[in-house]
Amino acid sequence: MSDLVSVIIPASNPGEFIRETIDSVIAQTYSNFEIIIVDDGSSDNTGEIIGSIRDDRIKYYYQPKSGMPAQVRNKAVGLSRGELIAFLDHDDVWMPKKLEVQIAVIKNNLDIALVSTNAYYMYDGKKTERPLVVGVRNGYFRDRVFIPRNGVVQSTVLVKRSIFDKVGGFNESADLFAIEDYDFWVRVYAAKSPCYYLSDPTMYFRKNTGSASGRESQVLKRSLHHYNKYFSSFGFSKKINQARLFEILVALYFRRIFLGDKQCAESLRSERLPKGVLATFLIWAVFSLPHKFIDKMYELIKYGPAK
Repeated sequence: MSDLVSVIIPASNPGEFIRETIDSVIAQTYSNFEIIIVDDGSSDNTGEIIGSIRDDRIKYYYQPKSGMPAQVRNKAVGLSRGELIAFLDHDDVWMPKKLEVQIAVIKNNLDIALVSTNAYYMYDGKKTERPLVVGVRNGYFRDRVFIPRNGVVQSTVLVKRSIFDKVGGFNESADLFAIEDYDFWVRVYAAKSPCYYLSDPTMYFRKNTGSASGRESQVLKRSLHHYNKYFSSFGFSKKINQARLFEILVALYFRRIFLGDKQCAESLRSERLPKGVLATFLIWAVFSLPHKFIDKMYELIKYGPAK
């Protein structure tokens, strides 16, 4: 018998999207799965939509609103039975062979704890061939690729339950809201658990134009806080710590300088930042030189020449 996969879907007023999301799981070529949906206090017709789908593999649970994705995901995992756990946000869409290709990787490499893949953007319901992750090849995660850039897309992850339990699941601390997934991936990796990346996309990541700016600012603000409060405890090298900080600062400065983002301005004032001429010059260089040139130089500096 093939391994049971528990598909974890936290739901919070996804009404218009949840049907397409569930249908993309049901359409998988790998069929030994269960779908665990924990509804975090939805006030729309989510329950009715899910109830109209006739598939015994779907388990639906409603709870009063917590507003904490980490708590919802942890609860769903606790209600599940599979030895493999797959995460799927309530508005994302899997491609039919998503589980099949990931399970093949784990079967062929039994030491692997977690498999993630690339994904395509889906703007306002329109699927594209624009990838989320650029410049990362197939293979085991390396510090210099995995840690600074956070190339893990939540809805692509397949992880062994034993590893999920080992690191204690998602951290439910309120100060990790919106970045609890990144914190979890880093803790899995820091626990010396081999993680593998597939560059071919296996899903569509929904992005609704005009609604993401506030969330992106919040994620960046909390990422800087996470770096200061948690990241140093994971035992990475000074070089990796600096690379992670640089990633966050570049994004913060961009939103502050070019988009006039007040939340990012607040983060730059309140959190610990590197000081000195060099840091100022690096930020200036990133935004003064042609974008493609900077991308190429940044890849060479951080990852080395292509092999």
